[in-house]
Amino acid sequence: MRAAITGLTPGTTYHFRVNGTSSQGTAHGSDLTFTTAFTPTSWRQQWFSTTSNSGTAADTADPYHTGVPNLVSFALLGPNQNPATVTASMLPQPQNSGGNFVYSFTEPAGVTNITYGAQYTPSLTPANWQPITDTGAGTQHIFSVPIGSNTQMFLRLTLTNNGP
Repeated sequence: MRAAITGLTPGTTYHFRVNGTSSQGTAHGSDLTFTTAFTPTSWRQQWFSTTSNSGTAADTADPYHTGVPNLVSFALLGPNQNPATVTASMLPQPQNSGGNFVYSFTEPAGVTNITYGAQYTPSLTPANWQPITDTGAGTQHIFSVPIGSNTQMFLRLTLTNNGP
């Protein structure tokens, strides 16, 4: 038997226990928990009092002029990070490691509905951007490209909001 549970608050841990009764008696399950995740929509509601992806709450907006758009703040720093206090130095930074240009990070707990990707180019010519395979596993993302003979390398993170 399944039942839909509604009215839950994002980012909240809930406890539950399943009990069963039959002709043999009653069995009491152990205390179990689950934590509800944040979606971009619930994050906007928490910080901007709206679910609308527009105005100061839009994914691309930077209402506090921190240099970090809302979706970047949510996707890389998590639902509990106040967007008004975000700085670019709080974001994961790319590294030069073993002859590779590497950008790695772990998705913050509670973040859902985001697809992470990356592209690179040795020049900023629009047609030169190439996708980078994510070699991380689970919530760990690792984007790495060989530097080779390139004297410069540009990497951009792509974040996709997959709905609510």
